[in-house]
Order: sequence, then C-alpha cells, then structure tokens
Amino acid sequence: IDSEDRLDLWLLDLQQLELIHEKTRAPELEFTFKHALAQQAIYESILVERRRELHRAVGKCIETIFASRLDEFSGLLAYHYASGEDWPKAQEFLLKAGDQAGQIAADAEALSHYRRAMDACTRAFGDKWDQSDRAVLTRKIGEAFFKRGDHEHACE
Repeated sequence: IDSEDRLDLWLLDLQQLELIHEKTRAPELEFTFKHALAQQAIYESILVERRRELHRAVGKCIETIFASRLDEFSGLLAYHYASGEDWPKAQEFLLKAGDQAGQIAADAEALSHYRRAMDACTRAFGDKWDQSDRAVLTRKIGEAFFKRGDHEHACE
C-alpha cells in the first residue's frame, strides 16, 4: 500500500469517527475538524518536538505543491514555519504576510505579522542580524502603527 492510499484510509477512518469532515473538494480537497475541542486535544497529545517537525514538514509540502502560488499561502506558511521554529522561513513568510495585510489596510494584522517577524529574526539571527534588515522591519512596524492612527508608537 503506498503512502497516498494510507492517507486516504486514515482520512476515511477519521471521517467515520466523526472527527473530521470534508470542507471543500475544489480547487483542492480540504478537511476540517468537526469540533475545535477535538482538534485542540489531538494537537496537544502530540509531543512538542514532533509538532515542530510536523509544522516544518507541512510548510515544505505547501511550498512544493503550491510553488507557483506562494503569495496566496504566505500567512499559512508563516504560521507553520513559526510553529515549527524554522525562524528564517518564518521571518520570510511573516514579512510577506505583513506586507499583504498592509496592502489591504488590515493594519492590525500587518502589525501582528511584523511583530512576529521581529521575534523570528531575533531567534534566527541573534546578534548577527543585519542592521539594514532590522531597520526595514522596524520601519514597517512604524508604518503599521501610523496607519492605525497610533502616532506615538509609530514614532518610537
């Protein structure tokens, strides 16, 4: 039995147990948990290091499968790489997600992505973080605060 057939069997088992249901078929097949509490309990039952590995693997799969459409998935990739503690990748996609949010005037969301990108950069590069990259990100944070009307924080 190949891995695709095994996956189909596992998904069928989860559907029969009424833990998940099919959300959409097109453009891609997508499943979702029926209950948030079930999702949370299952997630928390996975060892922390294994969760990180799974998040990194999901990020890599998304990048491979949707290579020509990565902009559509920048928020999801940011989430998986940050959860997987792949800080360079998390920083890359958090910046993209922040830029996208800023373009549609979702300034609170942009600010959240930029702050998480700041954390990811600090974790990834520590003291070796390029000062011009830090300045660019700090400017983006300031602009997000400014667009929200929070001029005091924007100036900081």
